Order: sequence, then C-alpha cells, then structure tokens
Amino acid sequence: MNGRSKKDLRQRVAIGSNPERNRAHNRRVVLEVIRFHEHLGRTEIARRAQLTPQAVANIVDELLEEGLLVELGRLRSGRGQPPIQFAVNPNGPLTAGVEIAADHMVTALLDLSGGVRAKSILPLEATGPDTVPDKVTAEVQRLQASLGADRSKLLGIGVVMPGPFEVEGMSSVGPATLPGWTGVDAAALFAKATGQHVVVENDATAAVVGERL
Repeated sequence: MNGRSKKDLRQRVAIGSNPERNRAHNRRVVLEVIRFHEHLGRTEIARRAQLTPQAVANIVDELLEEGLLVELGRLRSGRGQPPIQFAVNPNGPLTAGVEIAADHMVTALLDLSGGVRAKSILPLEATGPDTVPDKVTAEVQRLQASLGADRSKLLGIGVVMPGPFEVEGMSSVGPATLPGWTGVDAAALFAKATGQHVVVENDATAAVVGERL
C-alpha cells in the first residue's frame, strides 16, 4: 500500500450523518465501512460509521433485502451473544469501469467487494463522442452477457478518460486530449447511450484517487 498502514487508510473511510435526509449518504457509508473491514456486526458498524444503532439496523436490513449484503453468521468472541456478521455480497449487483485512451478502451465489471469479474481491452480507431458511447454500451452489455448477469443489477458506470470537457465537475483545465470532446457533457452523453448512471472523471484525477486507496 505504498508504505501506508491500514490505520492510515481507516481514517479516510467516510462517516455517516444521522438525520434522515442523509439516508442515501448513510447507506454508502455503511457499505464502505463493511467493505473496508470485510465483515462486521451491527454494533461495530454503528461505531465505525458514527451512526445510531437503530439507523444501522434499518440500513443493514434494507441492504440485505436488496442483495447488497450477506449475513455470515455469528462471530464468537468473549462473553455474551456473539454478534451476527455482515459482508458485502460478492455475488450481488455489479458496477462497470471504463478507461478510454487514445487507441484503446479497457472495460471491467466489478462486484461490490472490488473483485474484477470480467475485463476486456478493445482497440479503438476512432475516439470521438459520436462513436465511443455506443462502443461502451456494447462492451458493457457483452461482458454482462458473458457472466450471465442481469442487466438490471448494474449499479452504474465509471468512465475515465483524458479531459477536461469544460463542464461542471471536471477539475482539470486546458484542451481535451481526445479530439472532439471539448465542451461536451461526457457524463450525459454516456448516460443517454447506456441508460445507466454514469460518473466521468479525467484520467489524471482518477490516478491520484487510485493512489489514495
């Protein structure tokens, strides 16, 4: 981990907020805390996520029902009733990651624990906005079919490519590396083509984030 200790990484795990209006954020925090620690009981989740036990109980029940978590059974430790452990469901919904470069495209399907379930590298002769979104759609669907995965269980797509695109949310400045993308709302274009929620980030920022994980 580039010399970083697990304690250092633990400090970067997000914490929750108890107001009901932040429920979506709290769900993400609970998933991330469990994913980072591999398996936890409700009490430990609440402590690490800084949420109330009742909030965690409700969220865990929802995530179990949606297939995002699995119950592992009780962990025997010391006196009293052993806590039931929960883990991210490796056979649950998938996410897709796509890297678009000057001459190729890398596509991967990942489970919620971060495991790569399918991956492909596709040469690209054209990288403009009139062709790439359709190629992304086709390749994601092809990989889903290779796994026999239900398309409705894809949670979203993350796209990394040279940028920026002069739209809100992109953090770099200067001309786009790929021709034809300057001024294009890339996230909206990919979302329309794929029918999925899409997050687009430039490759430099994504590389920095990857170094922190």
